[in-house]
Amino acid sequence: MIKIKIKYFVLGGVLFGPIFSILLLSFRGVLGKPDQNYMAIENATKGVHCPDGATMEYGPWGESGRMAKCQIAHGVFIAAEHGHVVVQREYAMGKLIDGKKTQ
Repeated sequence: MIKIKIKYFVLGGVLFGPIFSILLLSFRGVLGKPDQNYMAIENATKGVHCPDGATMEYGPWGESGRMAKCQIAHGVFIAAEHGHVVVQREYAMGKLIDGKKTQ
């Protein structure tokens, strides 16, 4: 009876050990300490307020840097997921003038 339990315990470890390791390593980046560029941008934008209709957007800059900018929505915005358009909107200087969400 004990030999059977040990056998299944070892089998479970062999099967689920690599999966657990991959999941743990994938969360390392999410739960890890932010890089220096991220911290510099976060500190620099604390007192920045974008004008009405604009939002602060963050993204890559240069080879390994980051940037932040006030972005105002103007024109058409279309987004797709899994091969299907899910959002279609149109903005005029930050104001939504026509928008629909498709399923």
